[in-house]
Amino acid sequence: MVTATEQLVGRICAAASFAVPLALSVLAASPEPYWLDSPEFTAAAQTLGIPHPPGHPLYVMLVKPFTLLPFGSIAFRVSLASAVFGAIASYLLYHLMLKTTAVAAPSLGLWARALVAFATSLTASVAPGWWFQCVRAEVYALQIAMVLGALYPLVLFCLNPTRGNDRLLYISAFIAGIGMTNHHFIMFAAAPAVIPVIVAQSRYRGGLGSLKLAGRLVAAGAAGLVPYLFLPLRSASGAAVSLGGVGSLSDLFWVVSAKVYQKSMVRDHAASLGERSADALLTMIGEIGPIVLVAAAAGLYLLLRKSSTRMVGLVLFLVISVTLFLRSIMGFDPFNPDYYGYMLPALACIAIGFSVFAAIMIEAVRLNLKRGKLVAVALVVALTVLPVARARTARPKVDLSSFRTTRLMYDLALAHATPGTLVLASNYKLFFVLWSARFIDGSNPDITVINPHLFGYPGYLSSTLTEHPELRALAKEF
Repeated sequence: MVTATEQLVGRICAAASFAVPLALSVLAASPEPYWLDSPEFTAAAQTLGIPHPPGHPLYVMLVKPFTLLPFGSIAFRVSLASAVFGAIASYLLYHLMLKTTAVAAPSLGLWARALVAFATSLTASVAPGWWFQCVRAEVYALQIAMVLGALYPLVLFCLNPTRGNDRLLYISAFIAGIGMTNHHFIMFAAAPAVIPVIVAQSRYRGGLGSLKLAGRLVAAGAAGLVPYLFLPLRSASGAAVSLGGVGSLSDLFWVVSAKVYQKSMVRDHAASLGERSADALLTMIGEIGPIVLVAAAAGLYLLLRKSSTRMVGLVLFLVISVTLFLRSIMGFDPFNPDYYGYMLPALACIAIGFSVFAAIMIEAVRLNLKRGKLVAVALVVALTVLPVARARTARPKVDLSSFRTTRLMYDLALAHATPGTLVLASNYKLFFVLWSARFIDGSNPDITVINPHLFGYPGYLSSTLTEHPELRALAKEF
């Protein structure tokens, strides 16, 4: 019997799981475009343009409304979108934990499970790799929200795998399809999580029934790919920012497949696969702490031991292992924040494993110790200290509230440029900073900045020559 007090605690924790990460990210949000792809994504959102392959249409369409807000710089508004996406992901993670611990530790009160879920979801969201995605213009905060949005109905089905709940699987597949239009590689890494479900269903539906289910899930996922229509539509209407323009089916395949980056994703590495896997594991330790990681492994083991939660344990295990394995194949650069974005699905599932372990241990203490109830309360309260400690450690690494470097660089680089100046910038980070400003806030519209290395991108070359036909001879030289 759930009391009114427990329901109130649950509602407060649910609201806090969204509000606290949102507030922390807004306070640390960047007022100017960060390095790497942030200037490009900011310009694309402002102009409803097309970023580099795979085009990221979902990100652009969802962020555009934030650029219309009546406060802050355009870059801050785009950073605010990342903060909102990250808060949604934290909220979904909280509910995933709440549902899983309800089955894993059924006699534990709602108030305790809610506090455990809140503390653990907040611990994940203040991990530096997660938090940093929520304070700058990037696609990773949205992507972890999409991954968790697809996992939530899948986990609900795993906890009650009946034919009447098939719609949960279709919802999961549809959300996964939509997530593909933001960052398909990360969503692909999470896709194997559905395999145990389909295999288990073959016991009840037979092989043919299981194949039919898989086919319907593929169809639901394909329906979610509709946002890709944004690419040819915006290309046809002459998007000002176009680094992945689509004028034909071959262009669409080239952009969506991100063919230009495929070689870099499988390039040779000096380190062995084992060493890269160790790097990925050490990254997780740095993100969430060794104690949490070990406890999460124990939580996954406990899920796998119990028949009612075994399927959830398999789902979480596959997301973690496939994500880390693929990241290990691609290599790891600890100084590139984008690499941590790829790890977020694994981080989220590790956090769920930890919440399960904490809930089961607290339940065991409450039931078996003489003063178990008092000790259990103390443990739940102590658990809330964990995200506070992690946040204090992470904040200096992620706080971009005073970031002005790219704007200062732009002003210094073009301070003495006269109207009509042509700037060639081959380094993509320099190019994005100098090129994007005119689309974001109209800076120096009479100065042309181009990157010859991007002339192979059909959208970029065509949009550049449309605006500057006099550069056609120069483009041919490159």
